[in-house]
This record gives sequence, C-alpha cells and structure tokens, in this order.
Amino acid sequence: IHHTTTGNTVENAWSGGAAILLVGGITATLINNTIWDVDGGIQIPAGGATTTVVNTIIGQVKRAAFQVEQRDKLKRVTHSRFDAPPRFWLAGASFVPTSKDLARDEDSVVVPGFLNSASGDFRLAETSPLRGKGLPVDLEAAYQKVHGATLGLDVISRDIGAGLQILEKSAPAPKGAPGR
Repeated sequence: IHHTTTGNTVENAWSGGAAILLVGGITATLINNTIWDVDGGIQIPAGGATTTVVNTIIGQVKRAAFQVEQRDKLKRVTHSRFDAPPRFWLAGASFVPTSKDLARDEDSVVVPGFLNSASGDFRLAETSPLRGKGLPVDLEAAYQKVHGATLGLDVISRDIGAGLQILEKSAPAPKGAPGR
C-alpha cells in the first residue's frame, strides 16, 4: 500500500484515510504488509478488531504508524520495520517508542532496501538488511484455521508483456521445463 496521501492535517490522526483501516470484527492479524508514503499507517477505531501485526514494513508516514482509539485493540506488533522511529496514537495520546521498546518485540528502525520504491517496486533488494529477518508464518495453516478452507497458495504470479502480472492456477511444470 503506497502513495495514499491526502491534503489533510498531519496533526490530526483521524483527518484522512489510513493505509489499513480495521473497522469491526473480533480479531485481525496483519501479516507481510508494506505500507509506504501514506498519511496514516494502521487505524483501529473504537470497536475495531483486536489486532496483531507481523512482518510489516511501515515508512514515510505523515501522521502515525498506528492510530488506535482503544489501547487494548492493538495486541502486538512484532518483527515489523520502520524507516524512522514510529509515532503511535493510543487512546488519544501520542508517543514514540524507544529502541528498547521496539527491540522487545523484535521490531526495529532500518532502511528497508527496496529495489526502487520511487517507481513502485517494493521488493526487497538482494542487499536489503531485512532479508531473512521476518518471522516465518505458515499462511496456509493460519488461513485454514480461521476460515476452514485452503487459501490456494498454488496460485502463481507470472510476468508477461510490459511488466503486467496475471494470477493463474498452475499445474507443476514438466521435468526439463525452464526453472525445473
């Protein structure tokens, strides 16, 4: 999620859109997100889901990385990376956690090392300090536990033409095919 800025007031955490707005629900787990160059990061208004955030990169946020009306709605943030010390708005109070606070949950401030964020390429470069630093998460098992169905991770992404990507179900490539 990137480049979602508006002309709203930076000082007012609720004046514009958030990259992710969690309204309603009971629990939410946000895994493997990149939130970059936005007005607000993750917003949880009163009555929002109790939320855990894992393996998320948040940077160039105009207001707050997290904006939470009810303190108990942000359960945990772990293995997340920020490009600068993040600002949190919790229950109407603004604060910036110390590096010790961040380290306790294995979060940190680090330049992520994208291939080319200016052109929208947020893949991690081979030299990125974030490679191998995330928490391993079995997305298929987690999804099946919550929804009772498979996620379908046999879906693959393939580049065609001028960078256009399509998603399709794929049978395994035959032996001797490229990449096998």
